[in-house]
Amino acid sequence: MPYSVSKQTFVFQAIAVTVCLPSAEQVHQQYLNDQQKNPSTPFPYWAKIWPSAIAMSTFLSSHIEYYREKNVLELAAGLGLPSLVAAAHATKVVCSDYMAAPLAIVAKSIAENKQYAYMTCALLNWEYLPENLHTDVLLLSDVNYHPAAFSHLYQLIQRFIDQNTTIILATPQRLAAKSFINGILAWCIQQEVYTINQTDISVLVLQKTPTTASTQ
Repeated sequence: MPYSVSKQTFVFQAIAVTVCLPSAEQVHQQYLNDQQKNPSTPFPYWAKIWPSAIAMSTFLSSHIEYYREKNVLELAAGLGLPSLVAAAHATKVVCSDYMAAPLAIVAKSIAENKQYAYMTCALLNWEYLPENLHTDVLLLSDVNYHPAAFSHLYQLIQRFIDQNTTIILATPQRLAAKSFINGILAWCIQQEVYTINQTDISVLVLQKTPTTASTQ
C-alpha cells in the first residue's frame, strides 16, 4: 500500500538531505494485516532511520575521499539515508533493498533532492546477488544483527573485497556480533566510533590490502 510520508532534513557538515519517512501507524497496521495472512512476514525494520545509518552518514560527510566520483551501492538500505548522503559526491549511487516498500519511499526522497540526478533504486537481495554485480564502494549499515546470517554475510564481504571494492560498514557494538567483526578486521584500514542516541556505533572501512591479499 502507498504510505503517507513526512519529511525530515538531515545535515552532515556541508551535506544536507531531505528524507521521506513513512507513517509509522500505517506501516504497523500493514504489518499486522500481512502477518495475519502470513505469520512469517518480516518485521518492517526498514521504516525508521536507525543510529547506524546516522553514524555512517556522519562518517561519509567527513571522508568524501572514499566515494568521490565513484560508483556506490548500498545493500539492505531501508530508507537509504547513507545513499542520499553519498549521492552528494558520488558519480552514481544505487540504493537497494530486498523489499519494494522501502524503495518506494526512497524514490520520493530522491525526488525531494533533485540535485541527485545519478541516484537510483534497485530491488536486490544480498543473499542472491547477480554474479556480474560490481561497484567501487559498498555501503552496509546495521546488517550484521542475525547470527544465522553471519556466514553468508562474511562470504558477501569476501566477494566484494576480492573485486577490490571499498566496503564501509556501520554496526552497533553488539556482543553477539563480536566474532563476526573479529573475522573481518584483517581487512579494516580505518575504524571510527560514534555515539548516536546513546548507542555506540562502529564504522569500519574494509579494503583488500597487500597483507590480506597475500594470505588469501
